Amino acid sequence: MYITAEGYKMLDSKADLIEFVMKQSRNKFYDTFDSLVELRPLHESHVSFNKRAWVAVSMTRVVLISYNTIVCEIRYDRDRMEFIRYWDGWSATTGRHILEFSRQYYFEEIYKKQWNNFEISKWEG
Repeated sequence: MYITAEGYKMLDSKADLIEFVMKQSRNKFYDTFDSLVELRPLHESHVSFNKRAWVAVSMTRVVLISYNTIVCEIRYDRDRMEFIRYWDGWSATTGRHILEFSRQYYFEEIYKKQWNNFEISKWEG
């Protein structure tokens, strides 16, 4: 069972989750994700996150999906990067996902203190 950030909609499979993310992208941002890849830890001793963290990638943005919930996004523009927070919580494991995601894609480390400073946005599709 998969859960999305928008209204906590339940989905039955990973394929449905990918389809949901891609539909949201087409409807709101007029681009599609090129891929959905598993987030792999490069900056810690663990070998994997056991398929609990995924990154949807397009030319202009990357979206972190942790435990099947859309957590945050990084949008790339020609001159800047924008970090957008969607999830209003924090857990130890998702915090590790956020930290790894931020290290790999945002180039700044986001810990709980920094996370709480970001305004929560609504995923609008």
